[in-house]
Formats: sequence, structure tokens, C-alpha cells
Amino acid sequence: MPEDIHRFLRLTAWKIIHALPRMNIVINSENGTLAVNNKDWLIGKQLFVNRGFEIIEMDHAITNLRR
Repeated sequence: MPEDIHRFLRLTAWKIIHALPRMNIVINSENGTLAVNNKDWLIGKQLFVNRGFEIIEMDHAITNLRR
């Protein structure tokens, strides 16, 4: 399946998970394995749907810190 379809399916799943009672879910992402609350509509949603959050920005910050 193309990535767009995977992302659409994850977005649909997130909408269902978000509607459930408050709970923590574990997500395997580019940022590592993280537990997020299903009511976190910003970072939790991004981690679940896109499988990462601000990876490029973090790489730039680490590169600058190493300098």
C-alpha cells in the first residue's frame, strides 16, 4: 500500500482511539518507543499518524550542539 493510504488509515484509527476514554498508548516512532495519552491531539496525534515528530528539527539541534 502506498504511504498515503497508510497515513489515512492511521489518521482514521487515531480518530477512533481519541474518542475512547482517556488512556495511554505505546507508539513505535522515529523518535523511539513512546507512551502518549490518547487525548493529546497535537504531539500524540503526530507521533501516531506520521510515526515521528519534528525529526529534522531535532537532527539540526543535535548537529548544532555537537559543534
